[in-house]
This record gives sequence, structure tokens and C-alpha cells, in this order.
Amino acid sequence: MECANQGLCDYKTGMCQCFEGYEGVACRRSACPNSCSNAGVCRTVSQIGSSLTSYTQAVFAANSDVSTEEPTAVSVVSGALNYKFWDKDMSQACVCDPGHAGADCSERLCAMGDDPLTLGQHAETQFVDVSASSEFTGTIKFAYTDVFGATWTTAAVTTKHYSSDHVSATKSALADDAAAAFAALPGNVLEGTTVSVGYCEIAGPGYHKSSVASCASTLAAALTNSGVGVYATGSTPTAPSSGYYRVDGLGPVYDATDGSMVAGYSCGGAAATDDVQLNILTTPYCIRYEVHFGGRSGDVASLAVDTSNVLTKTGVTVVEGGHSTDVTSGVTTIASLSSLVGGVAPNNVFSVGDLVHVDIDGTSYGFGTATAVSATGITLSTPDAPDLATSTTGVVKLQETGVHSTTRSTNNVATTITDTLSLGNMIIDSPKVASCTGAGTTACDGYAIMCIHAAITAEGPGATDVASGGNIATSSGTSTLTCAATTSVNGDGTTATTMTSVLGYGDQVKVFCTGVSLGTYTIASATDDTVVFAEAVPDCNTNYYDDASHSTKAARNAHVYLQRTNWVVKTDIDLLTMELNFASKTVAIGAVSCDVSSILADSDSATKGSRFVCSNTEAATAVISASTAISVSGKGTTEASSCSDRGICNTESGLCECFVGYSGVACSSQNALAA
Repeated sequence: MECANQGLCDYKTGMCQCFEGYEGVACRRSACPNSCSNAGVCRTVSQIGSSLTSYTQAVFAANSDVSTEEPTAVSVVSGALNYKFWDKDMSQACVCDPGHAGADCSERLCAMGDDPLTLGQHAETQFVDVSASSEFTGTIKFAYTDVFGATWTTAAVTTKHYSSDHVSATKSALADDAAAAFAALPGNVLEGTTVSVGYCEIAGPGYHKSSVASCASTLAAALTNSGVGVYATGSTPTAPSSGYYRVDGLGPVYDATDGSMVAGYSCGGAAATDDVQLNILTTPYCIRYEVHFGGRSGDVASLAVDTSNVLTKTGVTVVEGGHSTDVTSGVTTIASLSSLVGGVAPNNVFSVGDLVHVDIDGTSYGFGTATAVSATGITLSTPDAPDLATSTTGVVKLQETGVHSTTRSTNNVATTITDTLSLGNMIIDSPKVASCTGAGTTACDGYAIMCIHAAITAEGPGATDVASGGNIATSSGTSTLTCAATTSVNGDGTTATTMTSVLGYGDQVKVFCTGVSLGTYTIASATDDTVVFAEAVPDCNTNYYDDASHSTKAARNAHVYLQRTNWVVKTDIDLLTMELNFASKTVAIGAVSCDVSSILADSDSATKGSRFVCSNTEAATAVISASTAISVSGKGTTEASSCSDRGICNTESGLCECFVGYSGVACSSQNALAA
């Protein structure tokens, strides 16, 4: 149609004069209102779709009326949207600049915040793994996208593959450098962000006996904890047959196929160690940044990482020969280089300031910066290398490093970014937590343990009755419950074999004495028939005078019931040795979720394992005792709502008008004085 039927043709000029709302040479495109108010750009539907990184897809049943019927499924799809309909290059809309909204981008967005009245939530944590198939160092940059869609890129951050062999100053510097880069972003957009670093690993099942000789690891069955876990019985766990592993407490990473050391700067010691935990790695050269957005609410968009300046070795040995080498306090001195392969001397290849990879007698000593170079030797600053007495055996190998794309591609430099980590399977013991009244001798499934006293016998001279029930007594400031084994029963009325099978370190219990609540206390330890409390508990018994003069008392127990009030999940893995912060995260335990408030070590050193303390006790509605898949989620559960849902957004000014009793840029603070 002439002028697309949306304009008039000026026959003198041959130009279309478009009606309002249309534009283009032939008036074939819809125009954006108000030219997007100089706060956005006008784009076709096709252009908008191709720029998306994700979109919501709704699926409708065949022959359904999408104007009236609900979709059968709605999901978020990653990637761009390939819009193919007839109007893909005709319909246009405004794509607003960050901080602006509305059909014509004329509205100002207000600050987002967390509703201060919603509790039990946590800020976002993301796990960023930077890895390669060889040792690496260099710098990376993080890119953060805020709630308005603006992208902020940090300054360069020093990075390298992680090893606990690195001196502690190096480890803390890696985390501090990243945290400082986030803190330095303009406008304090990531104020409160903290960073920790560690291995890219998960805990392996069971326990093993480990020994190291000639830098090779050998695994055998654990002598004490030889089952698949301390809370279940079974065969000795099988050592990994592929991939890589690390022995808990040691820095080196070993190849599971032959036990050879593939990463690390020390062999890990030769003494055989029993009952050690293995940590499983998919790649030996990796660093995991755990980024906690403590000052940001809501679900944070995934970070992006620029690895274009990651340095890796070229794989080509340029200097190789016999040597005399000394490594002391982070300085590597290689002297008396002789029998140089190819006759290549260090000063023909390297200059002061060059980054050099060092291999001494078959063991990597990482990267060093040349501080002095001669025809027969080189001195390097190697802050990560452990001290080494003068060595003259074997050969030293020196390699160049590079940042060009071919080197990075050859060494498989990559990043993985997620807010959910799979930790593999753990054997867990998760109790049911329920309420009970503490009255009489009534069994209740919510009790952790019931020490039931038999029928009260007649009082008389010399009579005692401690064969049933329980008593709580305090000695030297320590309160202990002693329960007669023959009458120790579970809350559901079944006989309990031992108290330690149902109660343990870290459990909080409400204590009932003959139906009277004595308060809530913490378990310090438990044995077959005793429980020791962490706090002083009032005595509980029904002792009575057995003579007319009331000069002596006969001992007699009472009904003592313990009701569990918190949710503590026992595991067969020592979670404290993992370089991962579990607090303020959600851990999926099979089909239920635990909001972790803290991690406790097992109180008994003879039992391997640790315990999640969960703040959402109401989720413990059933007993779980099994080998279960565990994953930890750092996904933010706080709100990122306009004006924190505690005020009205003034879209002309972009400022929040807070309700009475609330204050702050995003109305996210309660202000009692303003009420």
C-alpha cells in the first residue's frame, strides 16, 4: 500500500507524510512514544528479542483461546528470543535506560529494598569458579548487573589456581583483592559484599586411610570408621577411580587413577593417616570465589567474568638443565645451570620482570617473577613456593607464560557461575521436631526421650526408688540427667536403646519434670543413659523424707521428658574442613530444606562428621535417616521491592515517599521514633 496506508504521499517530493504513531520511509513502522523521552532507545520487536538473555515462555493446550484460558506450563528460557512473526520489523517499543520505565521511559524508578517486616531470609551468595587444565595466574574482572539493568565492571583482580599450600597471606590477599574491587564500584552499589576463596570441590563419601610416599598418594580402608558413614552401616567406601581428590588437611591434589600428585607445592607428608576425609575435584587447577552480597537484597543476576588476562604456561620448556637451587622465604635462586638442553641460557630468553613457570626435579614450584637473570642462573620472586633446601639432583625446567587466546584455549581457561552447589551424597540423621505438653505419662511423638517413673511406691524407712524414671542433678556447675535404662523410651512409646542415639551435641530441648517445664537448654553431650547440659538446670527428682524426724531423704526419680526444640541435622561429613561458608544459606536435604544458622563439629572426636543447625525448625516434620543428595543454595530470599513495599514511588522524581514508621532511601529501615 502507498505509504503503508498509514500516511499521505506528497507527490511533489515523493515522500510520505506519516500519520501520528508511524514512521519510516513508507510509514511501515510504529513509532515509539515521545521518542522514548531521551531516556531510552527505540527498537523493533526482533531487535528486542535478540538482545534478551532470558525470557518467560507460556505453553497453551492445542486449540485453546489464549485470551481467556490459562497456560499449561510457564517457564523461564535462557538465551535470546527469535521472534519470527510478520511484525518483527514493524512493531517498535522503547528500551529504557537503567533507572527509567514506562511506555515512553518518562517514569523514574525508585530504590529497591528488602521489606523489614519479613524475617528468616538471607542475601544472595554466588559461587564463581575460575579453572584451567594447567596452573594459572594473572587477573580477572567481575561484571555485575544491578536491579535496573545497568552493568558495572570491577577493576582487575589478582587471581591464581587455589592451593592451601599457598601462604596464608596469599590466600587472604586473593579474597581481599576481590572484595575491594566490588566495594570500589561507583555509588556503593555493592556495599557490604564479602568474598572468600577456596578449592572447587565437594566432600567424598566415607573415610579412608591415606599415606604419601615419593609424592604419590595411596588410599586404604579406614581402620576406625570403616563403614560408609558413622550413622549407617555398610561396606567400606570405594576410593575414587577417576578424576581428582584431595586428602583433608593437605594441600596437594592427586590423580585418582594412579595417586600421582598433579597440583600443589609440597608432597603432603609421608605418615599414614587414618580416618581422613577425601574431597573430590573435577579439575586440579581452579579457584572458587564465594561472593556474598550482604548489602544487596533480592535475587542478584549472575556475575560475568572476564578471563582475557589469565596467564598460563605455554607448555614449551625453553630452559632445561642441571642446577643448584634454593627456595627460601619466597625467593627462588637457580644457579650453576649446566648441561643446558639446546644450549639455551636464561638471559637469552628471559628479562627482569618476566613471569616464569618453574619445575624443580619434577615438582612444580609455580610462577615467579624474574628479579635477576644471567647466563647460568635466574632469581625469581615466588611468594607461593614452600621453602626448599639446596637441591642439585635432576633438572630444572623453565617455561614462558602467555595471555594470548591460543594459550588460554589450549589450557581450557573457563568460568562457572552458580548460586546452587551440589555437594554429592551424605549420610544424614535428621530428627522430627514436634510439640508436646509434658503432662503425665502420656507418650508423644514430639518428645526426644522420656524417662518414665513407675508407680510411686509407699514411703517408708530406707525405701528408695531409682530403678525407673530419671533425675537431674548439678555437680561442680554441671547438670546431668541420668535416666534408668529400663524405662527410657522414645516419644512414640517404643523403647529407646540409648539416649545418644536420639540426642546429641547442639540439640536444644525443653525439659519437663513431672509435667512442669524447667525451660529450654542445650545438650553438651550424651551417653547411653545420661545427658549433660551446657547450662545449669534445676534439680528434678521426687526425693522424700523416710523418717519421722525428716533427718534423711530417700532417693526417688521422677518423670523427666525432653522435647527437641531446634533442628540439628547430623552428617557423616566434616563440613567445617570444607572451605565453604554454610551460614545464612539454604541446604536442600532430599525433599526438605534447612536454613543454616551455624555448623557444629561433632562433640565426640571418635565419630567423624558435623551438624547443620537449622533455623526453620518447623520444616522438620519427619525423621530422615539415609544417604541423601545434598545441595547448598545461595539464592537470595530477601525482597528487592520498590521502596521495600514500605512506601510509594514518586515516578517523577524517582524518590520513595515512605510510610509512617519507615525511613531510608528505599524505606527499608524501621523508624520507631517516627511512628
